[in-house]
Amino acid sequence: MMLTALDSHAERAALIEQGADDYLVKPFSTAELASRMRTLCRLPVTPAQAPRLCVGELEWCRSDDAFTRAGVPRSLTVMEAAVLRALILAGGALVTRDNLARACAAE
Repeated sequence: MMLTALDSHAERAALIEQGADDYLVKPFSTAELASRMRTLCRLPVTPAQAPRLCVGELEWCRSDDAFTRAGVPRSLTVMEAAVLRALILAGGALVTRDNLARACAAE
């Protein structure tokens, strides 16, 4: 959910293209924000389909398989990238040693 002051259609379309599921243009009512958040919480979580996945300051852009932290590109080894991908795709769920080993072997 993006909260924005952008008011052109092109700018708002760019937000959606960059991965936002929804947006609200300021000023907005808290009732509408709460309603839209409830709607988003009902959507199925499908990280495997997202073009970009973020965890805190870490972002993984799937199209070019690039990692950034706080907007700064990071150069990772093949093994480091495989581990991060597995952890990010798990979406906070437990990742076992065996699952990590399989993810790294696939590289």
